[in-house]
Amino acid sequence: MKTSLKILFALTALLVFTAAAYASEKPAITVVYTGEMHGELRPTLACGGELQGGLARRMTILEEQRAAKNNNLLFIDNGGFFADPESTNQELTAVSGLEILDYMGLDAMNLGKREFYFGLDFLAEQAKKVSFPFISTNIQGKEELPWLKKYVIKEIGGHKIAILGVTPISEFTGEYGQPSLLENITIETPLMAIKQTMAEIGKQADAVILLSQLTVNQTASLVKLAPGINMAVAQSDKRTCETTRKPGQIIAASGIKGQFLLSTEITINNGRVEVTPNPPVALDGSVEHVQIIDKMIDDPIVQQHKMQQAAVKAAIAQRKLQDANNPAPVKTYQTKEEFMAAVAERKKLLANNPAPQNTYPTKAEYLAAVAAKKAAQKKQQPESATEENKPEAAAEITDDSGDEIIGGPDGEIIGGTVIRNGQVVPATIRRKRTKRAQAILDRQEAERKAAAEAAKGAQP
Repeated sequence: MKTSLKILFALTALLVFTAAAYASEKPAITVVYTGEMHGELRPTLACGGELQGGLARRMTILEEQRAAKNNNLLFIDNGGFFADPESTNQELTAVSGLEILDYMGLDAMNLGKREFYFGLDFLAEQAKKVSFPFISTNIQGKEELPWLKKYVIKEIGGHKIAILGVTPISEFTGEYGQPSLLENITIETPLMAIKQTMAEIGKQADAVILLSQLTVNQTASLVKLAPGINMAVAQSDKRTCETTRKPGQIIAASGIKGQFLLSTEITINNGRVEVTPNPPVALDGSVEHVQIIDKMIDDPIVQQHKMQQAAVKAAIAQRKLQDANNPAPVKTYQTKEEFMAAVAERKKLLANNPAPQNTYPTKAEYLAAVAAKKAAQKKQQPESATEENKPEAAAEITDDSGDEIIGGPDGEIIGGTVIRNGQVVPATIRRKRTKRAQAILDRQEAERKAAAEAAKGAQP
C-alpha cells in the first residue's frame, strides 16, 4: 500500500512539473521587417528582369504567416518608405502607402530622413489617420511632438517586445542630405539616446528590437556599445538580406524596395532570448496579389482628382471672400435729379467727342473714293502675264492637289480646266508650278531651241 502511494505521488509530481514547464514555454514570435521602400508600392524590376515585390504580394505572405503562427507576428518598418522628392505624386503615394501599411497591420515605423520630406504637419496629420505609431529614439521636435514616440512596447504571444528607432544626423547633412529638413527638429547622438532609453525601459520588456537608419556595420558597432538589444534592422542598399548573428542577437539588413519578405524568429524561454533568421521569400510572380491592396494603390489618382477639385473650390471661395471684403466701387445717386443730371452730362460728352466717321458731302466724292479704293486693290493683285513673257503651257500638269492642270504659267490665276477623275472640268486655280511642270516646260524650251538651230543651219 505504501509503495503504491509513493508511485502515485511520484507520478503526480511529474505531471505537475511537466505542466508547469509546458506552461512556461511560450510560442516563438515571427518578426517581419521592411525598409527603404522608396515609395515602390507595386512590383519593381529585379536583377533577372522579373517584376518582384509589391505590397499586394507582401500581404498574401503576411496573412499566411499570421495564420500559421496564430497571430504571433510582429510587422515593423525601418523607415525610408517615402518616394524621392522629384517623383511625381509623391505626397499622394505617401498618404496611400501609409494607409495600406495600416491595413496590413504594421506595428511600428521608424522615421528616416525621407519621412520628413513633407514636414512635421504632414506627419502629424498622418499620425491621426493610422493606428501604428511613428517612433524615433533620437529625434525630437523643437516644439513638443505628441505623435512621435521614443519607443513602444508591444505584447505578442505573451511576451513584451520593446521597439526603438534611430536615424543619424548624417542622413540629413551628408552627400544626399537635405539640411533644410533640420529646421524644426533636433537630433541626438544615437548611442546616447539608446542608452538613456534602455535605462528607462529597464525590465519592462522581454526582448528589444532596434530599427536603425545606420548601415549594417555601423549598427553592429552601436549595438556592441549598448548591451541589451536582441535584434537590429539596419539600412541597406541591397535587395536581399545580410545578417550578422551571435547568441541571442542578430543584425539584419532591411533590403530595398520590398522585393523580398524578410523575417526572423524570436524565442524567449525563462528569460533566455534566441533569434533565428528565416530564409528570404522572393515576392515574385508565383505569389498572388491581394486585390484590395491593388485597389488602394490606385486610389491616389482618385485622390489627386479630389484634391484638384478641392483646390478649385478653395480658390473660388477665396475669390468670393476677397470680393466681399473689397467690393468694386459703384456710383450711386441719392435722388432722381442727380441721376438725370449725370445722364445729360454723358450725352454732352458724347456730342463733343463723336466717334470718327468717313463722310462725303456729295455723291460724286463718294464714287471717287470707291474708285480709288478699287484702283488700290487692283494694284495689290499680281499682274497677268503678257503673251511675250508667258511660257508655253505644259499639257496635263499636276498641281499639289493631284489635279492635272491644262496650261498656265507659274503663279498665274488660271481660268481654265483640270482633268479630274479622267474628265476635263472647268476650274479657277492659282497654281504653283510643280517639278513635273517645270520639266515639261524645260523640255519644250529645249526642243524649240533645237528646232530653231536646225532651221538656221538649213538656210543657204
